[in-house]
Amino acid sequence: MKLLAALALVLATIGTLNVAHANPATTEDQAGHQTHLQKRFFRSNAARLGGMVAGGVVGSVVGPVGTVVGVGAGLYATNKAIKHRREKKQRKKDEKIAKKAAEKTAKEAEKAAKKAAEKK
Repeated sequence: MKLLAALALVLATIGTLNVAHANPATTEDQAGHQTHLQKRFFRSNAARLGGMVAGGVVGSVVGPVGTVVGVGAGLYATNKAIKHRREKKQRKKDEKIAKKAAEKTAKEAEKAAKKAAEKK
């Protein structure tokens, strides 16, 4: 039983180290600016850590085995949520780009039609 509790502690420590390692305050470029990727990495790992802790707390109701399983389940659920959010955000961005391209094409077609009408 002590082994399982220690494993849960190790998993929580790894999550904490990931968050601390990706801290935007410590990962700035030479000009002192933070890149988008570093911020995204920090937010994602902070969410993963929160999911792991929440899962561990819920799982601790049934003992150390439940804690370990809860940490894993929390991490899995958080990863799925992050993936879903990123895909949704990318779809939204792609739709916006497609809409701009369609508007640009429509404007160009309208200009071409006006030029053709003027030539006649």
